[in-house]
Amino acid sequence: MSRRYRVLLAWLPLVLAACHNDDSSPPPQVQVLHASPDAPAVNVLIDGNAAIQNLDYGQGTAYVTQTPTTHTIEVQAQTPGTATTVIGPTSLSFNADTIYTVVAEGPVASLGPVVFTRPEVDVPSNSTRVTVLHAAPNAPSVSVWVTAPGADLSSSQALGTFAFQGSLPPATVPDGQYEIRVTPGGATTPVLFDSGTVTLTGGADLLIAALENTGPGSSPITLGIVDSKGNNALIFDVATPGDVRVVHDSPDAPAVSVIANGDVTSPLVPSLSYENAFPSLSTYASLPAATYAIAVTPASIPSDAVLSTSLPVAAGSVQSVYAIGLLANISALVTSDDDRRLATQAKLRIIHGSPAAGPVDIYLTAPGASIGSATPTYANVAFKADTVVVCAETAFATRADLIIAIGGDGTLLYAARLVAGHAVPLLGINRGRLGFLTDVSPNSMLEDIDTVFGGRYSEDRRSLLAARLEHAAAPPVSALALNDVVVNKWETGRTMDFETSINGRFVNSHGGDGMVIATATGSTAYALSCGGPIIEPDLEVWVLAPICPHTLSDRPIVVRAGSKIHLRISDRFETRAQVTCDGMAFGDLAQGDNLYVESADTQITLLHPPGYDFYRLLRSKLHWGRGGYGNPAAT
Repeated sequence: MSRRYRVLLAWLPLVLAACHNDDSSPPPQVQVLHASPDAPAVNVLIDGNAAIQNLDYGQGTAYVTQTPTTHTIEVQAQTPGTATTVIGPTSLSFNADTIYTVVAEGPVASLGPVVFTRPEVDVPSNSTRVTVLHAAPNAPSVSVWVTAPGADLSSSQALGTFAFQGSLPPATVPDGQYEIRVTPGGATTPVLFDSGTVTLTGGADLLIAALENTGPGSSPITLGIVDSKGNNALIFDVATPGDVRVVHDSPDAPAVSVIANGDVTSPLVPSLSYENAFPSLSTYASLPAATYAIAVTPASIPSDAVLSTSLPVAAGSVQSVYAIGLLANISALVTSDDDRRLATQAKLRIIHGSPAAGPVDIYLTAPGASIGSATPTYANVAFKADTVVVCAETAFATRADLIIAIGGDGTLLYAARLVAGHAVPLLGINRGRLGFLTDVSPNSMLEDIDTVFGGRYSEDRRSLLAARLEHAAAPPVSALALNDVVVNKWETGRTMDFETSINGRFVNSHGGDGMVIATATGSTAYALSCGGPIIEPDLEVWVLAPICPHTLSDRPIVVRAGSKIHLRISDRFETRAQVTCDGMAFGDLAQGDNLYVESADTQITLLHPPGYDFYRLLRSKLHWGRGGYGNPAAT
């Protein structure tokens, strides 16, 4: 699977007028969008603190809650060596009941911030609120049409007409299927962009932007979308192809032909010799979006395939196919390429393509510099290894289209922390014991991965917990959790006493070993061993499960997801506890400290091959229905 995400931008007139603010008003929300087509990834600082990191072109963030006062915003580009401030610091006054969107917009040569506001509203469950921005600097003034699929534009009403950095006011439309088209301003033809049929989901508050198309296809724009939780997607024009380049990297193979879908009379590549590429090393060929059966044959014998592979070509994708290795063991290495040009730096990608060489060290130095005492830029690079994937784990979410977690649920939870805040899905392959999250079996691993790469999968959105630990004499710390936030006593041989409140209302004074606060996803983890219920993962509820409570009446409870949970150590007892998020130590909780747990503004996406069934997973992992009373046909 290859997916490219672009942020969907919005623009409204800047309104910073004072508005009524009291304790009952929703706090200000801030969202940041990266819309500079030739700028690298950026970091965003709010009041001098790193609030957002590795925000790449086309990505938008979830809402970040702020206090209703004046704040400073600074945007730093991730340039070689050190980050470079490209916007700010600039001061903005935030008011309650208001959403502030800060957009890094325009090419690097004229990069600047655009700030717009819109009121916080509750979007009805049967409607979608849409705000549209023109953020494509090289596109003309355009008219935007949102119609029923296939409607005649000559008899339709345009949503509006605007030029670069113009906007259309927020519009609320019934949920359902639409077709979005863009034409030159004031005209109905030609159609510069056609989304085809798209579905607008009820209850969503979307920012939609015309972004500069930096990938394949002739349309000058693509449409991006981002919602309040930072979920990003990209809509391509219906005619957008995928770009493909073929490289001959088999040193003992003759000149080859590349045949697509068995068409030997019209080869995709008629003849390609060693160390050459089609169409060239610096260009790509555009193919209609489809899945192709690719065969590599000797150019002189097009019916004799030495290599066969399936190649999914998605709209907007850019790929290279390497015929690599000695002829006897030739294989296809397919890479997803990022060919977006940056104004601030060059890009270098190295693939080890020599089958005769063992692992190698690669040095990138100044011309003529000695490597005698230098550290390799890339160390121990094996045959077929790619320097794009030889990178720090913290960069995975900005470089990957998909992350595959091989192990148990703990491995997937670790991967979830890496992708939190990014639109990178996870696929779990179970090499652990239970594996409620890593549901792909090793026995079907290769088949299931091919199925997912072919675009046949279901997406499973999972909510996260946001934990904030406020210390009496130290700065607060925050963390996210997919499964659970756990408070556990430090001392052995004695209980801890603590209090819980939900949404500002006192719940209970507890005595025991601690408390598990679990999402529906985490209901099959620690909370289950504490007597908590198993909850379907798509239910928006949480479980509060006491750990070894001293009182039998202190039982697990289920609360609405999005509640604000407060936990503190009781004043009359000297004790302390440890707080963990998904099993990772988060901090200590002592008298005078406060732990707050609420819903995070972001989600993660799990991918499942076709046939995923939560109840079948429970039967398999918990050995249900094996006593002779179940349905013998169910597995």
